[in-house]
Amino acid sequence: MNTELYDGALKARRWRFRLPWRPIIGTALVVAALAFFAALYYKTTFLGLTDRHALDVAQVARNISTGKGFTTRVIRPFNIGLLSNGHRQTAEINTAPAFPYAVAVLFRLKSPSDQVVIWISLLFLILTIVSTGLLGWLIFDLRTGLLAMSVVGISGPVIDAGASGTEWTMAAFVFTLLLLSIVFQYSAMERGRRFASMVYVTLSAFFAAVLFMIHHILIFLAIPLVLYFAFTGSNRWQHVLVFAIAFLSIITPWAYRNASLTGGSIIAANAWDIFSNSKICPGDVFYRSADAAQRGVARTFLFPLEHFNAFVPKLVAGTSRLALAAVPMLGLAILPMVVVSVLHRFKSERANRLRGFVYGALVISGISFALFSVDTRSIVIFAPIVGIFGAAYFFQLLDDKKLHTVYVNLAIAAVVIASCWPSVAEIMVRRDSVPRSEIASPSEYFVSLNAGGLRGTIYSDLPWLAAWRMDVTAVWLPQSDDDVVELTAAGYPMHVIILTSEVDTYPPSEVWYLVHKSELWRDYIRDPEECMAEFKSTANPPQFWFERFQKYMKERRRTLSLSRSLSGFIVRDAGMVRALPGQGWGATPYEIIVMTGFTP
Repeated sequence: MNTELYDGALKARRWRFRLPWRPIIGTALVVAALAFFAALYYKTTFLGLTDRHALDVAQVARNISTGKGFTTRVIRPFNIGLLSNGHRQTAEINTAPAFPYAVAVLFRLKSPSDQVVIWISLLFLILTIVSTGLLGWLIFDLRTGLLAMSVVGISGPVIDAGASGTEWTMAAFVFTLLLLSIVFQYSAMERGRRFASMVYVTLSAFFAAVLFMIHHILIFLAIPLVLYFAFTGSNRWQHVLVFAIAFLSIITPWAYRNASLTGGSIIAANAWDIFSNSKICPGDVFYRSADAAQRGVARTFLFPLEHFNAFVPKLVAGTSRLALAAVPMLGLAILPMVVVSVLHRFKSERANRLRGFVYGALVISGISFALFSVDTRSIVIFAPIVGIFGAAYFFQLLDDKKLHTVYVNLAIAAVVIASCWPSVAEIMVRRDSVPRSEIASPSEYFVSLNAGGLRGTIYSDLPWLAAWRMDVTAVWLPQSDDDVVELTAAGYPMHVIILTSEVDTYPPSEVWYLVHKSELWRDYIRDPEECMAEFKSTANPPQFWFERFQKYMKERRRTLSLSRSLSGFIVRDAGMVRALPGQGWGATPYEIIVMTGFTP
């Protein structure tokens, strides 16, 4: 045997199967640079958890990590009535389970803290960046994937979503995996690999179900996915059937749990979010009421018909907010490419097929996010694929112009710089150099109360903050005396009330707003006769004026729905904030009102 020929053939085979190390190393360096940029952004901007939903997730995750199950310490009056059919009234029905359980895993390994919640969110941000590059590489080429992942990885709103401690970077990562499964399914279908195509359809159903477990409203993404399989390729109805069976099989246990707790809603209490932030229920007023007339699931379906004048403005305002949030997500450099590419057909047929699903998903999610008052950070889930389309069109323009390599590199650098300057501006602001204020924030105040050993049920306008900082049961301020009665019967009597500046966002017609704003109203609610006598002796007004004023106060108090429950509550000294862990300073609470008493 000629060994020289054998050795030559062996070397040729090794050469043929050699990995593309240069692209791999280059991609790894880009990912490392983007990870460092995200870490630097977090390091320079992080001041603790501030997002309301992130605080809510944190306290739920702590309950999971301590063996209490998927429960909450934030009590919403609306949920008390909704869960009054024998179920635990601490069952969490406002948050999907995937992200809290992911946080709870790290809570088990480390102690619960703000940083741990952010780390999980940032981890999924890095995974989203990597999956963006992979998706761009598969449907276009490597340079498109690298530019797309760079634009997404340095985008201020995207990194802010990662540093917020919310679930949206996790959703973005899983949504990108869903897009990858669609691409692989189309490739298998083109090659006539029927079994592989079915496997990828099942995988798509799995990722769609995971999205539902990340946020309940993301269940609506199954609609454009079904339409995609119904109108793409051969064996369409088989694909639809396989997807439907797999998707429903995965989500059924959790959907049944939600429906049994809420009386029929598979998306749990999120179904009633359709009422919030509308003309009939401004802000979150809806969840602060235990009104039984609003609990029926059918009312959520009838909302567009019964309250059409509130439905349309909410839809318009919600979609407008989402559109405005999408503008800075990719920046003014790549966004025009995205807009123009809508009318352009790509050379990659896989990209064109995928774009059809993405357009449907954008429409469906935009409507559902707007109607159910989902955070505008939710638009981040589309950042990877939109960035890929924009980068692909950008490179096609450069190829059509046949520019010199130097000018191409300059154009790429210009896009990257234009995309990152908002994030760089945030990083350059050194928050640790700002002098420590002598006024305590609500977060610092609750930490101080926890250090002082305060326990028990607390009524507050920031219940998620109180529950996380103090590890106590915190009740969201109810709206009426009937709500207080129902909460007391459920085992949550009103003894301690802590009001912060957040209550100033409440309607002026509410007693909480008046009590926080006016010392006179605090005294009058406690004891009307003593308050009027003290006012008369101090101000010494004319008798006719005093009688009219006294009559006004009586009539006004009669219209306040919570005046009876607050009768006898005394304002306590909020006290100085104790030195917090790692800090040798104290501060005075500002606009924090503490009241104690017993509900009659």
